[in-house]
Amino acid sequence: MGRDGAEGLLAVHNRKCYTVAQDRDSSIVYGMPKAAVQLGGVTDILPASKIGKAINNYIILKQSKK
Repeated sequence: MGRDGAEGLLAVHNRKCYTVAQDRDSSIVYGMPKAAVQLGGVTDILPASKIGKAINNYIILKQSKK
């Protein structure tokens, strides 16, 4: 599998942005999330069912700090 997605996520993470990867247990194929985690480009590692809420909570938190 390619690592271009993981490298892209790392680039976003390196710009101090919030990044999230799906955890191994909820993944059918763990290739890209695993590569992103190994590269250090992930803020949070979550089950698929919790990713949307985590992103929403992050947005709400950022907006409340304005």
